Amino acid sequence: MYSVAEELERLALAVQFLAPSRSDPEKFHLEKSEIVNALRDLAQRGQQGGRRWWRSEKGGRRPGAC
Repeated sequence: MYSVAEELERLALAVQFLAPSRSDPEKFHLEKSEIVNALRDLAQRGQQGGRRWWRSEKGGRRPGAC
């Protein structure tokens, strides 16, 4: 399993090179759907207490932040 940062970087690269194709127009929509699903999975993982960079009970600044 990738870390959140690695997964976001992988998805950013996929979006960067995502382009419609005249020879296979359906491929664009399939790849777009895969990216959307991966982003939704990441969002759900975050809501379920997945990896967090910090935990703040009081909603203040994260520890070590300037």
